[in-house]
Amino acid sequence: MRHLYLSILLLFTMLGACISNHPPKQNPIGGTISKNCMKVSWQFEGDEILFELEAPSTGWLAIGFNETSALPETYLLMACIAKGKPKAREFKTISPGDYRPIVDLGGEASIKHVEGQESPQKTTIRVKIPQRVNDGFHKALTKGSKWSLLLAFSREDDFKHHSMMRTSISIVL
Repeated sequence: MRHLYLSILLLFTMLGACISNHPPKQNPIGGTISKNCMKVSWQFEGDEILFELEAPSTGWLAIGFNETSALPETYLLMACIAKGKPKAREFKTISPGDYRPIVDLGGEASIKHVEGQESPQKTTIRVKIPQRVNDGFHKALTKGSKWSLLLAFSREDDFKHHSMMRTSISIVL
């Protein structure tokens, strides 16, 4: 009976770690946020910003930026490790479930660098983008700017596959 009690206690402890909502840790050049088993860190490097995404999944990972918690008009950055190689794409969210590649809408691709690794337990992706892209589809992700940050991940690499976790949190970059 004692072993059963300890097993249940361990299970709830592990679940609590995934559900916890840690406030952003910030310093003058970046910050870190963790929520629902997903971790996002950012670091300012000149006119660019480097994001690191980590989640307990082998599918895509995504972050999105909007002035409100609504999905329409969200700038969405999705990335995965597909066939051993990292890939990332930028989207504009038109409505829930309808997000389109920015380049297909007439905007410019702004991803400067993408790298990452995947294990059976987690995926980690690093993506570098400019802080500002003036094409009407991107957001100005500058130091001190306030955002509703969308966090999501999936079991699949296909960017059109639904998420297994999606949440949002307010942050200051």
